[in-house]
Amino acid sequence: MINASVVSSLLSKKFAQSATSINKNVLIPSIREQEVANHLAELLNSIIDSHSFLIETETSLDHVLNEIEQDDANEPDDSGLDSNFNETGDDDDSAFLQKFSLDYMKQVIEYYDEKDPLTGQRRRSSKSVKHRFRRVKHSIYLSRFRSYIEKGGTQQQKMEILNNYVYHKFEHAWELFLPVHDLDLRRWALNKAQEELINDFVASEKWLLNFKIKYTIGSRKVTKVSVLSPLTIKR
Repeated sequence: MINASVVSSLLSKKFAQSATSINKNVLIPSIREQEVANHLAELLNSIIDSHSFLIETETSLDHVLNEIEQDDANEPDDSGLDSNFNETGDDDDSAFLQKFSLDYMKQVIEYYDEKDPLTGQRRRSSKSVKHRFRRVKHSIYLSRFRSYIEKGGTQQQKMEILNNYVYHKFEHAWELFLPVHDLDLRRWALNKAQEELINDFVASEKWLLNFKIKYTIGSRKVTKVSVLSPLTIKR
């Protein structure tokens, strides 16, 4: 027969050995500490009254706060780009556009598109743009920038739909107390990307990290205790 007092005493001694558990300034237990104690007492009584028990642990995703380093998700800015870049207008669009950030392209187009409030005409020529933005070497850059920005807007909208979908799936599983892992987030994202025709989306580590930071999702260890009572055995 298991004695609950003996188990409680052993636990007290075990945790007393931990320096982090000692706080001489706390004389009155907090409400949270009382809740934990009551919960553990119920669990201990269930184990003592049972014929046998099984403890299972697994890691699942959950809502967390301040547990993911924000710095890991920062995208490189213009400082990492080649300021001496000297492209011609005949190069491949994909390789060409990778030389510039989306923000830089937007600044160029906004500067070029600014209109005179009196005449309604564009205030600046492409030559003025090239003088203001030294990395814009040819007028054709403007049309390429504009096209990329328009596509980027559409892509951003699709990614927002994808992220909302994945988060909704996560929330639904979380509300049902179902375990969720990184693989599940990626699988949901890839399925939605296929549906939205986001062909270049691969659910990379970078996307996963950014997604978890945005929605404050992290890992938690879940412990499940199953007890088998004498009544269950008789049945």
